[in-house]
Amino acid sequence: MKTAKCLLCLLFIIGNLIFAKPSDRKWIGIIENQYGHSIARIIMIKDDTIWKPLTEEGPAHIIDTNILRMGWNIFFDGKKIGNINNLIIPESKYSPEINTYEIVDTSKIAKIRKNRNLYKSWLGIPEYRPLIMISATNPTSTKLIKGSLLKVEKKRLIKKFRSLIKEVFICDNVAGPYKKYLYKNNDIDIPLVYAIPKLGKIVKMRLSRKLMKCDYSDEIYWSDVWFLLRENGNITYLDPKISEDRALKSMVVDAGDYDNDGKIDILFSISLFNRGGYILFYNDCKESVSAIWSYH
Repeated sequence: MKTAKCLLCLLFIIGNLIFAKPSDRKWIGIIENQYGHSIARIIMIKDDTIWKPLTEEGPAHIIDTNILRMGWNIFFDGKKIGNINNLIIPESKYSPEINTYEIVDTSKIAKIRKNRNLYKSWLGIPEYRPLIMISATNPTSTKLIKGSLLKVEKKRLIKKFRSLIKEVFICDNVAGPYKKYLYKNNDIDIPLVYAIPKLGKIVKMRLSRKLMKCDYSDEIYWSDVWFLLRENGNITYLDPKISEDRALKSMVVDAGDYDNDGKIDILFSISLFNRGGYILFYNDCKESVSAIWSYH
């Protein structure tokens, strides 16, 4: 009986995805450019209150072909910098190309090389940094302002970081064996702090790369860790919820109100061994959804 109810629920969800009118939906896509050729990857959809990923094969991959004629706004640095009106389904559909589309006219697509190294993936450094594209009613993007931390804020964030990253093993040199290391507070780097109006600050933290002397350093404690320091002082760990013991690289792509609900959404690109994708923290970062794929 329970199984039958679960199947009915699944069919209901799939039906909503397939048959809901495109105008009722909110879509998020990414313009990627790995080898000098811009493509559009449609990664998420919102029909009601929950964002759903579109990078997995199966029923969720079935998309109304009206998507090919939808209008998309392209954002960067808090501004609309262009739009797309026509997409084409490519001939190839390898695993990492699920939900990717050819852009009919790429002549007006901005190609931004600044900070592209921050978006390094398993394939390497992209030719140009990714750009978010939104198809929804009145979406907005928020400018990410470089910020700083007060001493008391930094102290609290370091304490949070230590609660996540506990055991660390390093080597004296490439050929050396692993040994346990009790890392110090000054071994924690804070390479990025962005201020987001009405929300707070998002803070990127990680162990110093100076400690990475082993021949192979892909353990989870070398991951990028992001926190949201809210305006009320509370700290939220932006948990990627990826259950793999691999180092995770992540970088914010954009922030804004993509579904016009008055709340801030933040989109991150992520990369780890043989995997890539994006994570959206929405509803003022109280909820999240990931769109992830394997390269082979």
